[in-house]
Amino acid sequence: MFRRRPALPDPSTTAALVLRRTRLRPRLGIVLGSGFGPVGQAIDCEREFPYRDLPGFPIGRAPGHEGCLRIGSWHGVPVAVLSGRAHHYEGFEPDEIVFPTRVLAALGADTFLATNAAGGIHPRYRVGDFMILADHINFLGINPLRGPVEPGAAKFVDMTRAYDPALRAGLKTAARSVGLTVREGVYLAVQGPSFETPAEIRAFRRWGADAVGMSTVPEVIAARQAGMRVAACSCITNAAAGLGGRAQVVSAAEVLEVAQRRQQAACQWIGAFVRLHPTPTPVTSRRGATSTNEVSDRFQRPSPPSGMRLIYNLLFNLGFALSAPWYFLKMYRRGSWQAGFGERFGLYDGKLKQALTNRQVVWFHAVSVGEVNLCTQLIRAMEPLLPLHKIVVSTTTSTGMGLLRERLPAHITKIYYPIDRRKHVQRAVGLINPEVVVLVEAEIWPNFLWSLQRRGIPHFLVNARLSERSFRGYRRFRFLFGELFAGFAGVGAQNEADARRLRELGCRPEAIHVVGSLKFDAARIDDPNPLDIGSLLGQLGVGPESQVLVAGSTHDGEEKILAAMHLRLKSRFPNLFLVLVPRHHERGAAVGEELRSLGVRFVFRKDLRPTTRHAAGSLDCLL
Repeated sequence: MFRRRPALPDPSTTAALVLRRTRLRPRLGIVLGSGFGPVGQAIDCEREFPYRDLPGFPIGRAPGHEGCLRIGSWHGVPVAVLSGRAHHYEGFEPDEIVFPTRVLAALGADTFLATNAAGGIHPRYRVGDFMILADHINFLGINPLRGPVEPGAAKFVDMTRAYDPALRAGLKTAARSVGLTVREGVYLAVQGPSFETPAEIRAFRRWGADAVGMSTVPEVIAARQAGMRVAACSCITNAAAGLGGRAQVVSAAEVLEVAQRRQQAACQWIGAFVRLHPTPTPVTSRRGATSTNEVSDRFQRPSPPSGMRLIYNLLFNLGFALSAPWYFLKMYRRGSWQAGFGERFGLYDGKLKQALTNRQVVWFHAVSVGEVNLCTQLIRAMEPLLPLHKIVVSTTTSTGMGLLRERLPAHITKIYYPIDRRKHVQRAVGLINPEVVVLVEAEIWPNFLWSLQRRGIPHFLVNARLSERSFRGYRRFRFLFGELFAGFAGVGAQNEADARRLRELGCRPEAIHVVGSLKFDAARIDDPNPLDIGSLLGQLGVGPESQVLVAGSTHDGEEKILAAMHLRLKSRFPNLFLVLVPRHHERGAAVGEELRSLGVRFVFRKDLRPTTRHAAGSLDCLL
């Protein structure tokens, strides 16, 4: 523990050495503990690197830890497998222990799976069981983030959800597919190498621990610092001290014997976890090879006549040039327009390009706040079904982007939707290269959809609704939009009237499904802290006998009309109270000035506090 050692190299330097010798770019990194060794032999290995040949890699001596990095493919997924790890009890410092994990991140892996052998503390756990880590307790007395960190790296890392719920769900699904029963619990890490005493185990159980081991936690912390999605699992190789009967003797030999006995089951389980989420076969329009992807081929539609595309692009470019000053002024007034500005023209930074390399991407698009509210619920529901996919979500407005960043975790990539000029769209679609695109509500941009059709990318329309006015507009230009509607692989309509309109516009009848409105699914009826409308109105001096007029998603000029109408109605309904919700929150100050000019007494919702109290009849409006 007190040995002298040279300074560690930058992980990216070691990663660069590996990448020069392999064509694969791993998206999944796995570290193998006792009982999981065969995983390293199961992959289709392209290149292997003994730890002694990799600068900075610690060479542990624990039994059953091979000491080799393998780069290869497993069920079509590019993987990097660390066969063996270093432990603190061997004398290694925290930064040495996690150095291989940081190299995995530098290689481009953004999903990390740690495995280990552990002693069972929970009374229902049996020797040979497998446990998915739901959380951990760090009793090692060390943390890899102690001391200086690299520029730009986080130091105070949030560990609230260290173990990704979607990946944990994927491990459970994989276990069921191979007929394996698995547990889920809390892992406690100790220094070792001596095994725990019965008194310690009793204390750990009171703390909430279900299993105990001597590894994994430093690697998980480092992986979370690197922004990787993390899952971990344990093989229960022994009953913890004091739980195996009076004659119990806990030994390393027992741990290795059980680990070897369960290693084939462990390999099948992890293999199923990867196999359930394979990388699809490339298709002609996307890679230049012969197409074998039945789904993409099925939904690849002929492009509309080139003359039509030419006319559309000429008109779009002319319209964009004329409207650009108004468009950019609107962005400027909303604020925060500089952030992500280039993304609107299909220009993305190097971090995004690296994050999407060799990834199977699902791209969701939500125009603004209303659609974002639905989209975030949809992503939360689908993410457990897509544990190894990269989710990208786009929006058009800065308010929509703010909501996405607030409601979705960092590992989900948020971007601005490109302007529908052919050059910008092709650049964006070519870089993101999605396997599937999901549009929330009716957002039809021809160049974007033509680009998807040319590349054979299935695209779906969810929560589709068409007002009579929109329907008439699309029908008037059916020669342009008919082929676009026909290209959707699936459409979720809100009701039969919407389904009928969509069929009339060209959607294939077999692709349309009436599923109701996602807005009802997004309503959080189980919210532990729901808004108490009665109490809120009571704070404003609005009693239960009052009538309330609510006007939502209002635009410029509409608030003034509504306020004047409210004042006229007050003569007939003295207790009438007005609630105004402008569609764009940045207009709040301007709307307030309009209300003042009319003599309307109002209060901003953002100014209300739990202690706020207004006298009855002192306010006309909540803004």
